[in-house]
Amino acid sequence: SLAESTSAFAAWIAALKLFGVEEAEVKKAKKGGGGYYASVAYLDAQVGKVMEALEKTGKRNDTIVI
Repeated sequence: SLAESTSAFAAWIAALKLFGVEEAEVKKAKKGGGGYYASVAYLDAQVGKVMEALEKTGKRNDTIVI
């Protein structure tokens, strides 16, 4: 959903700051690459859902995710 991708993008921006990425680079990511990074964040959120489902069903240790 849009709300999930927006919150995922916000989390990604927060992670950039957490790992010491310079503020100028964070601003570039927000301004210029927002669409791309939002897409990546959305994909990351979906992979997270798959991983969570694998964990809940007990299949995580029997699954390789690439």
